[in-house]
This record gives sequence, structure tokens and C-alpha cells, in this order.
Amino acid sequence: MKKIYYLFVLLIYSALFSISAEAQVVTKFATMFGGSGYDLSLQSEVKDGYSYLLYYTTSPNVPVTNGSSLKGSGDYVYMKLDSATQDIIYASYLGSDGDESSSISYSPLMKIVGNHIYISLVMDGANAPTTDGSSFLGDLSDYFIKINATTGVPVYASFITGGNGSIYQDFIVEGNSIYIVGAVLGSDIIYPTTDGSSYPDGSLTNSKTYFKKINNTNYSTEVFTLKDLFNGENFDEFLAQNKIYKSGNNIYSVINMVCDPLDTLVTIPCKGSVDVLVYKINASTGQFN
Repeated sequence: MKKIYYLFVLLIYSALFSISAEAQVVTKFATMFGGSGYDLSLQSEVKDGYSYLLYYTTSPNVPVTNGSSLKGSGDYVYMKLDSATQDIIYASYLGSDGDESSSISYSPLMKIVGNHIYISLVMDGANAPTTDGSSFLGDLSDYFIKINATTGVPVYASFITGGNGSIYQDFIVEGNSIYIVGAVLGSDIIYPTTDGSSYPDGSLTNSKTYFKKINNTNYSTEVFTLKDLFNGENFDEFLAQNKIYKSGNNIYSVINMVCDPLDTLVTIPCKGSVDVLVYKINASTGQFN
């Protein structure tokens, strides 16, 4: 009986010690960042002993390290921290003269690949930093930026589309190529495509999917094409969930979508009220299969 009692006490002690040790680890990595306004975390990643953060803020006093400032009523912030000491390595505002609060629902993405930070998001105004001469085209514009992960300095930044932005968007960085897939409304203004594809009209109910391939050295556009996957499909009926994967020379895109009985897919009818759509894109030519 004593052995059972001692074993029970030992188990309780071990459990408490484990919880205490875990709590201590959590405490070591808990800290507060932001400013005097509203701050909303969007993306985070830990790599090689550093923490990378992307968040939205209305704060004019975020502790930036490069002299940047809040441009509109709300901007993005990207930040690098030492994971051991929580010291700020660098921090910078990233935004336009609009209010990015209307853009954060468009699923901003941040990925650390090699020694660079890649971010795709939507801007709601002009004067966001660009390196290729592209500019804000109105309303919500898709935006892509590559940042040196050591220094925090942008290497490449560009507006991709203009108009009503992309309700779903994902990208892959592999080798010397950046692959971006998104969708825009028929009323959107878009930069010239490489194959001459364009919108058939300015209808707000006619969305198109775009595929863009960028050279990751000189940042030239190698492929930029539009595809009409849906016929009269209301843009707002898509759930904001898109993932792309690369296998061989193909990009596979997976979308969750809400099917409306009044709307039909161009080639495949809806199976139920909510369906999963998978389509394939040739990574070299941009041809949809």
C-alpha cells in the first residue's frame, strides 16, 4: 500500500514539475509589442533563432528601426526579433496612404525562404514602396514584396492588380522563380498579361483567376495570364481559402467555394452547396488544365 502511495505522490510531483517547467518555458518567450493604437497579429514564423512577425496596426508609435512612419489610418508592420532575448533586430511600417483595415481580410501571407521574407497582401491606397515603377490602380490592389531577412531592406516590391483585390491568393518560391495565383473581379484594372488575355467585359459578377511567374533574380515577369474558370460566378461567394502546391512542372491550386444554384462552373457543375475545386497550371507556360 505504501508503494502505491509513494508512486501516486511521485506521479503528482512529476506532473506538477512538468507543468511548472512548461510554464517557465512559455514565460521566457512571452513579451509585448505594438503601440498606443490597435495592433492585430497576422502571420509569424520562427527560423534559425529569430522570430518574424507581420501585423496590422493603427499605432503611430511602433518602435521601428528605419525611420518609417504610419502613412494611412492603418498600416502593416513587419518585424524581426531575437527569439532568445526578444530584442528587436529591425521593424518597419509597410503600407499606403489608405486604410489597410479593409485589406486584412484578404488573407495576407508571409513566408521565409532562404535569406528572404516574401509577403503577399492587398493595399488600399497609393504610395506603398515599389521597385519596378508599378503603382496603385484604385480601390484594393494586390501587392507583393521581397525583403532581405538579414537587413530588413526591401529587394523587390510591386503592385500586381488593381480594383477589388484578390479574395484568395497564395504563392510558392522555388529555385529562381516566384509563382503567384489569385483571383480578381472583371472590373479590376490589371497590368498587361504576357499572352494578351483580358477580361471579356467590366461586369462585377465575372471573376477571373490569374497566374504570375516572376524571375527571382531580375524580377522580370515571365508569365502573366488570366483564366475564366467561372461563368457569372459572384466573386464574394468564394471562401477566402486558397492553397497552391508544386509537383514537377505543374502548379496545383485548391479552392473552397460556395456554389450558388444560379451560377455554374464553365466545365464542371457544382456537386453541393460547398465544393472543393482543384485545377492544374503548367508552371512554364501558365496553361490551365
